[in-house]
Amino acid sequence: MNKEKVVIKQAKEVCELLRIKNERLKYFKKKGVFTSEITTAGYTANDIDRLKQLVVLTKAGLTCDDIKKIDLGEVSFKEAIKNRIKMMEDKFQQINGALNLSAELLDDDIQYDSMPSDYYLTEIKRREGEGEEFMDCEDWQFELDMMENFKCPNCGTENSVDLEEYLWSESSDERENGMGPDFIKYFDSEDNYECPSCGKVIRISGWRREYPVGVFDSEEVDVSLLDDE
Repeated sequence: MNKEKVVIKQAKEVCELLRIKNERLKYFKKKGVFTSEITTAGYTANDIDRLKQLVVLTKAGLTCDDIKKIDLGEVSFKEAIKNRIKMMEDKFQQINGALNLSAELLDDDIQYDSMPSDYYLTEIKRREGEGEEFMDCEDWQFELDMMENFKCPNCGTENSVDLEEYLWSESSDERENGMGPDFIKYFDSEDNYECPSCGKVIRISGWRREYPVGVFDSEEVDVSLLDDE
């Protein structure tokens, strides 16, 4: 076997080397932008080079779908970056507008029960007319792809589920690096999902994080078979 194909790292070592979570490795595989050279556990030198490339590109804001289009020759590398820069600039303008408006609400000591909404709506309309942009709820709260493909832990059948149906919480925190807030969705099917093939109750729980807004960052999805009552 070629030396470059010798297994040199296990998943834990690769994650530590690249400073990413194991969920990110799984996501790269699931999105079809990474396939290991070997079928056994471990990662080759070429695998790690590819993962390094993926980490750099996703840190730059490219999505796995962008990368897949580059791999398939549907778009050039430079075109993909330019398109993503335009999207992030547009999003960043909206985030800046929302941050400025939020700061004004605090600075003006606006009270929730007596908020002068008409005044602020007039201000927003005026400023939008001058080219300023603001966030809309759907612009950032519902961008994560919540479809999940998984194998039933009982019968092994491939299933697809919309995790949007099992959302129980959402959170967003401002970051200090100028890229705006992150956005996390938490889901838990509890005992409400049955495998269409074998009828066993499956629990699907975890979270998905978007950061910066509009770009997948990480996820954790746990699929387990609930014991029969």
